[in-house]
Amino acid sequence: MAINPKILLSKQCPDLHNGDQMKQPEFHFAYSNMPDCYRAELIGGMVFEPSPVSYVHGRSDSDLMDLLSQYAKTTKHVEKSQNVTVILGEDDEVQPDGLLRLPEKLGGRSSLKKGFLHGAPELVAEIAHSSRAIDLHLKKHRYTKAGVIEYIVYCVEPKRIHWFRLQEGTELKPNKDGTFCSLVFPGLWINEPALIAADSDGADKVLAEGLKSSEFLLYKEQLNRTASSRKRAK
Repeated sequence: MAINPKILLSKQCPDLHNGDQMKQPEFHFAYSNMPDCYRAELIGGMVFEPSPVSYVHGRSDSDLMDLLSQYAKTTKHVEKSQNVTVILGEDDEVQPDGLLRLPEKLGGRSSLKKGFLHGAPELVAEIAHSSRAIDLHLKKHRYTKAGVIEYIVYCVEPKRIHWFRLQEGTELKPNKDGTFCSLVFPGLWINEPALIAADSDGADKVLAEGLKSSEFLLYKEQLNRTASSRKRAK
């Protein structure tokens, strides 16, 4: 969808405000001309400005993103990113706290265009504090519509992890030890009790077990085979 020609002809960029309604191209154009310190997302065609980030939000973000980073570092071809612009469609331009994705050449659902991610990453993670209602409802709906497979919402208050299989309309449950096991990224094991207690050693230990599991080793081998076959086909 093209940007409103009236905006281009006037060479003026509208200020963004919480609650404004617009399409993604207009939002992106306006957002690109806002001050560097400005932050906002377009969710379902509406502009949302985030609240100031609390210490507990930042700490929870750091702990979860560390686990995603460890997984990506161990799993060649899986990419992790944090707080990047993701253009999901004509009504949605978001900045998830974290994500894991496969590159397009390996069957990934998202692609890089002009420095921005377009389409649905395989896994998206959000830290929900003041944004809890949006993350668990509106954002969940928009991520589902865009095609995100797994969606993690780490609620800070009350402390709890929600792990959704969006395209199936189901919510994953942890095992008896409180560990969630990703289906889209085998071996990504996240222990809820350790994570919410900020027990990094305990969380790292559980993830390390996942990275030694047979399902992870098989997945890693499959990724390497697919990458090799694509390379030979060029």
